[in-house]
Amino acid sequence: MIGTMMVANVFFHIIPGQKKMVEDIRAGREPDPAPGMIGKQRSVHNTYFTLPVLFIMISNHYPMTYSHRYGALVLGVIMLAGVLIRQFFVLRHRGEVKLALPAIACFLLAGLAVVIAPKLAAAPDAEAGAVAFTKIQAVIHQRCVACHAAQPTQAGFAQAPKGLMLETPDQIAAQTAKIHETVTNRYMPIGNRTQMTDAERQLVATWFAQGAKTN
Repeated sequence: MIGTMMVANVFFHIIPGQKKMVEDIRAGREPDPAPGMIGKQRSVHNTYFTLPVLFIMISNHYPMTYSHRYGALVLGVIMLAGVLIRQFFVLRHRGEVKLALPAIACFLLAGLAVVIAPKLAAAPDAEAGAVAFTKIQAVIHQRCVACHAAQPTQAGFAQAPKGLMLETPDQIAAQTAKIHETVTNRYMPIGNRTQMTDAERQLVATWFAQGAKTN
């Protein structure tokens, strides 16, 4: 939506305003300052939208932000930090250096990182009974194989991400450490699209602690 607003600013205000002023100058008329003032205003808007939009464009790599319970608030803080950083550069071009702006932005981002850091699964229960691989395989097939398959069924995936497939015991055995890391740290499933539960994550952690046997 923000990207669309930026395009609309350029298409409906900035470029038409420039064309109007150029036409007036070429015709020997005194240019109407209004289109230029509106264009400048919209250019300022686009300036502050730049960094937030760049983050949104790459945010699919950071599911811990948009999949957070308060994802809209997370985005709001990141956008505010982006605006502060952009304002620093805008003022620097005028000869004003206000280091407090990027400092506040870094403080906001660092604080946000601490708040939204994925919570590790609880330590495996030493007294828990052995976790059968069949249970783990069932969880993986239900929560992971939609993407990590020779022919993914998850919309938007033409092939398994990074070529990593988890359809067979051998494929799972080759990726036990990665499965444990991404599942217990809540990085995966991406955006938790398949709704993996905390109990399932704990089951994976216990299975891994018990040696991640696949037979």
